[in-house]
Amino acid sequence: NLALNGLRWFISRVDETGFVPRSLRMSPAPSSPWSALEDEEQCKPFLFQTALALMRLSGEHTWFSEADFAPLQRYLDYWLTVLDRDGSGLCAWNSGPHSGCDTQFARIGPWRSCYCEGVDLNCYLYRECLAAAELADYLGLAAEARRRRSQAALKRERIQTLLWDEGEGFCFDRDARTGGKIRVKSAAAFTSL
Repeated sequence: NLALNGLRWFISRVDETGFVPRSLRMSPAPSSPWSALEDEEQCKPFLFQTALALMRLSGEHTWFSEADFAPLQRYLDYWLTVLDRDGSGLCAWNSGPHSGCDTQFARIGPWRSCYCEGVDLNCYLYRECLAAAELADYLGLAAEARRRRSQAALKRERIQTLLWDEGEGFCFDRDARTGGKIRVKSAAAFTSL
């Protein structure tokens, strides 16, 4: 119930553009000096995966409907369009704290950097597209399921071609400003496995 309530909270916060802040707040007052910056950053891409995991674990599907699916579609489309800052098919974190790697400034940058097309982020979005496709299948939305699988396939291809470095045998993040690899090795690369 706690996980379902958390998911419903995030779904209720998705605006018309698909943006949903990454932090849950019970009151409008900032809870930390960083709250305003956190509120500028999109919720991490795990909402479809959370919904799918809840359905699989509980064996209960009746709580999930097209009314839940529609805002989640907007949220995922926000990731795949607005946060694909250079049109490369790869999406960018806003900052190190946005990624959860709060101090990896050499890799991701500080608040409002918006350039790191992270290996981790794009792998999460690949999985998010697949989860969205499976949930679309459950709802009988065949065209939407095909669209999400197509997006997942493109994301996978971009990860393998734009982030993989054959010479190093490593997946590097990409800089949306230059198109070059960010040659900082981090554990985030292992999400590609």
